This record gives sequence, C-alpha cells and structure tokens, in this order.
Amino acid sequence: MKGFLSGFNSSRAMIVVFVIASIVLGMRALENQDKVTTARTRLGLDESSLPQAGLNAEVHGTLRKIIHESKRYTRLQSELEGEGVAREGSPQSYIRAIAKHQQIGLGRIEVNTTPPKQIKPGSMDRELRIRPQDAKSSFSRLQACNFMYKLEEGSNRIRVTEFELATADRTDPEAIPNDRWTFDCRVTMREKAGG
Repeated sequence: MKGFLSGFNSSRAMIVVFVIASIVLGMRALENQDKVTTARTRLGLDESSLPQAGLNAEVHGTLRKIIHESKRYTRLQSELEGEGVAREGSPQSYIRAIAKHQQIGLGRIEVNTTPPKQIKPGSMDRELRIRPQDAKSSFSRLQACNFMYKLEEGSNRIRVTEFELATADRTDPEAIPNDRWTFDCRVTMREKAGG
C-alpha cells in the first residue's frame, strides 16, 4: 500500500475513482433489479425485452382500450368534420365565426336556440334565430347574402329557413332606400336523436 501511495499520480487517482464508482453503480443495479423484473412482468416482456407469447400483461389491456378509443375518436372526428359544424365546436360558435368572417363583417350577433323537435325517427330539427346584437346595426345586401350563403356552404346540417330584411332608415314609400338593412334570420339544424 505504501508503494501505491508513494507513487500516487493522476492515473492512480482515476483508477481509485473508477473502482469506487463501479462499486456504487453495482450496488444500485442490484437494488433496482427487482424494479426491472416487476416492470418487465407488467409490460409482458421476457428477459431479453421481447414481448411474451401470452397477452396477459396489465399493459396489454390498457393498450387495447387506448387503440379502440383512438380509432373511435378518429371515426367520430371525421364524421363531424364532414358535417362542418363541429369545426367550430357548437352551432352558436359556428354561426358567430361566419358573422365575423372578413368578407361578411356582421360583427356581434345574437343566436337563440329552441328545443329540438323530432321530425322523423332518429333525427331532430333545432331552430336558431339570428339577429344583430345592436338593433341599430345596418348592413349591405351583399353582407346579408354572403352570410346566408356561408351558413349553408360550411355545413350540410344547417339550412336557412327564413330571412327577413328591413330598411335601416325610414323612407317615404316612393323613395328608393339606400343599401343599409337590418335582418332577422332563422336557420334549421338537423341532428341525430340523442346527441
């Protein structure tokens, strides 16, 4: 030992550090061996970390549920994307997004819904009434027509069923009004019964 310490240099210091570190790491590996074995069992892996023949591991059931639910989610999402309304989350937000569209510019609108009515087995019709929030707001006919068009173009479930235009300013019966109008709109949205 005296001979080892008398010629102590950086190489011998590194050897000592590495020996101590390997002893510590070896002890930690032995302590964690049980955890590794338990994890392999739960994951359904054998000693070489390959899947075991039987699918009895806890994780396999969870994975099957996740795969099933993800396929179901993808299917439902594609159905909703095809219907158009779901992109905005709800019929009210869909209608409000169209009203705020850059080429329409109706601004804030009020959307009131009525309870759904069953028209035929398996489907319900819900009526929504749309009006400007500010009763004094006025719009051009182009804005109103674009609004109606975009409502139906973006969704195959929504149809404009009633649209009333009135002049924004009072005019004489024989006078030609300027192109400023107020509107009251009703749309019908068809949905599946029970959701």
